[in-house]
Amino acid sequence: GENTWAQRIWLSVPAKPQAVHGAPRWPHEWVISRKQCRELLKELRARPNWDRGNTVNTLVSDFVVPKTEGTGLGYALTLNLQSPKEATVAVSHPWDASAEEVLEVVLRNTNEKDNIFIGALSLYQADDGRGPTLQDQLFGDSAFGHVLEHLHERNQRSRCLC
Repeated sequence: GENTWAQRIWLSVPAKPQAVHGAPRWPHEWVISRKQCRELLKELRARPNWDRGNTVNTLVSDFVVPKTEGTGLGYALTLNLQSPKEATVAVSHPWDASAEEVLEVVLRNTNEKDNIFIGALSLYQADDGRGPTLQDQLFGDSAFGHVLEHLHERNQRSRCLC
C-alpha cells in the first residue's frame, strides 16, 4: 500500500551521528564489547543502591544519563572514544525488562569478538541538546535501522536477543 503523509515524513528523517572531537560517528560505531557488558553488569551489581529487578529504563535514568549527560555521546561510544569499533551484533530489548537479564542474555549469546549495538547503551539518552535527540535516533532512518543495514551489507548477524 501507499504510505500516508505522516509515514512519508517519518521515513524521511535521516539518522544523526554522534560527534567525537567534531568527527561524525554513525550508529554502527556506537557499540559496546562483550567484555565491557560483563564489566558493566559487575559494576551495577556492586552498587549498594542497585536492585536486580531494576529495568532498562532505570539503568538509563540512574546510570547511563548521569555518566553521559552533556557529552553528546552514548555510553557505548564514551567507552571506546580512542578506538571506535564497528557493530557485529544488534540487540533489540524491551525497556521495561530487567536490565540485568538483558545483559545476561547478551553475554550468553555473544562471543569475545562481538561489538554490540544495544539501544539503552548506544543511543545518546540525555536528550539535552548536546547530541542527537532521541527522536533523531529513533525515527525515520533510525539508529537501529542504520545498524541493521550496516550488518546486512557486511553479512554480519543481527538478532533480537530479548
